[in-house]
Amino acid sequence: MTTENDTLVCLLDVLGFESIFNKLGLETIESKYKELISVVEKQNIQVAISRTSDGVPAMFSPNISYAYFSDTIIFWCKYDVFRMEVFLSCMSELLCDSIEIGLPLRGSVSVGQVIIDKEKGIYLGQPIIAAARAESVQKWIGITMSKTFDKAPYCGGFKADVILQYDKHLKDGGKDKVIPLAIDFPRFWRTKRQTSIVDAINKLNSDLNFAEYYNNTLDFVKYSEDNHDWWTKQPEFIEEEERRKNHELKEQNKI
Repeated sequence: MTTENDTLVCLLDVLGFESIFNKLGLETIESKYKELISVVEKQNIQVAISRTSDGVPAMFSPNISYAYFSDTIIFWCKYDVFRMEVFLSCMSELLCDSIEIGLPLRGSVSVGQVIIDKEKGIYLGQPIIAAARAESVQKWIGITMSKTFDKAPYCGGFKADVILQYDKHLKDGGKDKVIPLAIDFPRFWRTKRQTSIVDAINKLNSDLNFAEYYNNTLDFVKYSEDNHDWWTKQPEFIEEEERRKNHELKEQNKI
């Protein structure tokens, strides 16, 4: 399977968009969209370490593109595991910012081959379909990886401090549309902000139609806190730490 022309796609919709739109109006919604877009534009200034087609390390901008229409925002960039790290971190910041400005988002990340022509309004490809299906089965604020990541080579390369295994926010039958990996944006909030994410989420929870969605989000926040460094409890990590400590001890004894 080739990944040379593959694209990462994140499709998001605004939770309770109609109510928010009626309350804030067109111009305010547009300004909030532009604020979210600015998060991505700042990220595009950053440089990511990637590899050329022959495996040589190189420096790249992630070149994340975007478009928005009605209650939907879509982001995309070229796929490789290096850009994916930058892309997922960017989506973490985007989720945090969306909560702060009162435009809560839920969605999914997909990968594969697409045809996107922003000027002509063309958005085609299985990854976009998969992301839309995955988005629709989630009851929370957050981003879950779509089913496109369940096979090689896409099923690896996730950073442990960016992704959490989680599926308690899914609707019945939702597990058929996703893999149980979600972006750990509460961890990102804790490391980048001094304010309370719980208070920020509760502030938005004013529509009874979506109370369960906000409660599910708070459950995920608690789960993220309880599993802040979850990988340190894994047998592979513990064994590697033991090997490292033994090696250091042997080196010290040689001195």
